[in-house]
Amino acid sequence: MLIEQREESLRALQRLYDHLHPGGRLMLDLFLPDTNFECGQFGGTSTFALPNGDIITMEGKLLEADLYKQYKVSLIKYEKWRNGALLQTELQRFALRWYGVEEFKLVLESIGFSDVVVSADFEYGKAPANGKQKFVYEAVRK
Repeated sequence: MLIEQREESLRALQRLYDHLHPGGRLMLDLFLPDTNFECGQFGGTSTFALPNGDIITMEGKLLEADLYKQYKVSLIKYEKWRNGALLQTELQRFALRWYGVEEFKLVLESIGFSDVVVSADFEYGKAPANGKQKFVYEAVRK
């Protein structure tokens, strides 16, 4: 999901397949993005307390979304605080690509994987039931 270009992500999956021995297994988890696709929308602030008393805040803002091409790009701002004073700020461009549950299964099979099992929420064999779940894929190299 962190490989922004679809073609590159498919090549990465092919390389994983190529590096496995016959009978080797690929296991990975995916999720569907939240349903907020309104660009410019502020995504809220998360706060993390560090053991030394410093605080890290993280804010996200959606810059770009393309439902057809199945990706979105956000700008994430990290700030480090100590005793109420801002010490450091960092910006990160964060691109996320997604695949539909059945779509990704078909992608794996088209690469050559077999015995593809899709499980929900890290419970092997539990069938996915909704888009809020995490999807775990297990596939075998022929």
